Amino acid sequence: RFALPLQAGELFGERGAALYGSLMTLNALMVIALNAPIVAALKRFKPVANVAFAGVLYAVGFGMLAFVRSPWLFFASTAVWTLGEIVNATNEPAYVANHTPMSHRGRFAAILPIVGSLGYSASGPVGGRVLEASGPPAMWILSAALSLAAATGLYLLAGAERKSASRRGDA
Repeated sequence: RFALPLQAGELFGERGAALYGSLMTLNALMVIALNAPIVAALKRFKPVANVAFAGVLYAVGFGMLAFVRSPWLFFASTAVWTLGEIVNATNEPAYVANHTPMSHRGRFAAILPIVGSLGYSASGPVGGRVLEASGPPAMWILSAALSLAAATGLYLLAGAERKSASRRGDA
């Protein structure tokens, strides 16, 4: 939310703002153009596995930012984490809906954005401290590590769900 434009400005000076605007344009165009094809390509996989895959894409895309110095590599990174964004946005609600009792779906749908916003709100102060103490590369490595940890947890959850389904005969 804030580290990417700061890093672009730090690396490219006055051209950093234009680069950041171009990166966000790429993000928007990819979301518009690739949403339906990605949904179609991933529909054969369970939503939890897709959300875990999104975490891997986030880890790679954000992790790249710790090392890249070329504008073109910033575009490559943006493409990777945008794919993660699309995969997550199209599968997370399905996973939650599939695992929420029908009588509570409205409640979950109302509270989950609030929970997500708490994380978003904390990212500024926490990320700002990391940036001040260690610089942008540390911020991106931390983001990549957290994304990879979440993806690992989700893959483990997917495996546990598969085992549970096979014991019940649902597989």
